[in-house]
Amino acid sequence: MDELNETKCSRVREILTEILDDTADSTRNNLENCTQEVDGERVSMHLQSCDRCQNWQAQTEEMVDMARLLPQFDVSERLTQSILAQVAVVESSKQQQLSWIVYAAAVALFLYVMLFVDAFESVWGIGSWIVGLGTMIGLKLLIAEPRKESQVV
Repeated sequence: MDELNETKCSRVREILTEILDDTADSTRNNLENCTQEVDGERVSMHLQSCDRCQNWQAQTEEMVDMARLLPQFDVSERLTQSILAQVAVVESSKQQQLSWIVYAAAVALFLYVMLFVDAFESVWGIGSWIVGLGTMIGLKLLIAEPRKESQVV
């Protein structure tokens, strides 16, 4: 029963929203004249019996009335474009920061896999290759003939 009542309240609120949207520029329709029904019950009858919907309607009407009282400013197109440009800069910097975090996480995951999953075999294998390469380069430098520099006479 509570789910059925919640569905009815939801539908009543949709109808009330439509009424408020339709009458935004003119005077508000009287809800007693509202002929729309929800599950065989008129909206006005539901509002009389449902405190939650009454509160919702009162709060919504109050917000609409307050929004109508706010001053309207004519903003130049240049100011609007400037604000939008600044928002784009902030968004791109946030995306760049996020991309660096993703890259750092990927590198950390790669290092974790390299060091701890295949742990000692891969580390020792890579280390031995580096030592071997260093030895080869060192021997080549020791054995290689020194270059003769041409002398100008």
